[in-house]
Amino acid sequence: MAHDQDLFGKTFDQQVLAVGKDIAVRDITPNRRIPAEIVFEPTGSRVRVTAYDENNHILFQRDDKKTEDNIAPKRIRGEVVFEPMGYGVRVTARDEDHKMLWGYVGSKETAPQIHCLVAVYDTFQATLKHELEKRGLIKPEKVDPIKDAKNAINSLEKTVKWLRDGLEVKNVSDATLERARTIARILSDADRQISLEASALKGMKSKTEPSDGTL
Repeated sequence: MAHDQDLFGKTFDQQVLAVGKDIAVRDITPNRRIPAEIVFEPTGSRVRVTAYDENNHILFQRDDKKTEDNIAPKRIRGEVVFEPMGYGVRVTARDEDHKMLWGYVGSKETAPQIHCLVAVYDTFQATLKHELEKRGLIKPEKVDPIKDAKNAINSLEKTVKWLRDGLEVKNVSDATLERARTIARILSDADRQISLEASALKGMKSKTEPSDGTL
């Protein structure tokens, strides 16, 4: 399809934004989608979260925060998405609305490893928090969305400053160059993701518009 050609090389989130609900029955290259069932399963003092494909094969799995024993697992329909990215493949587990639960960037080096660095997203944290609240394991917190957003921005600014400081060196070595390449890759991916999601917010100006400094 000509429209699919226009979406070639876009991130999966950009494809979803363009195609909408129709994405549920399509694969737009080079990204690949696998329907999955995400299971939240208490295992003693932990809760195990597993993604299964349609043949009940485990796609990937992680353990997380403490929960009580012998509670029936929660199951949600979702998918696992594989997205080519530079020299690796970004793998993300998503719920039925395509929101990210968790994921990682796999490469030739990380593929054989038993444990890889995993990024956990807000959708997953909110789902897990809801499960824990239902069981009385944590009390719902009263939050101020504006304060929460400002705290998150402040934290992001501190992270960017920390990364910037890591490039301020007197003598540029091979290690400095390798660090710069890694920082560029990490921040480029993060910027695309943040920009994509923020651009969909109601009343949000585009990045090219002047800002008056208010949220």
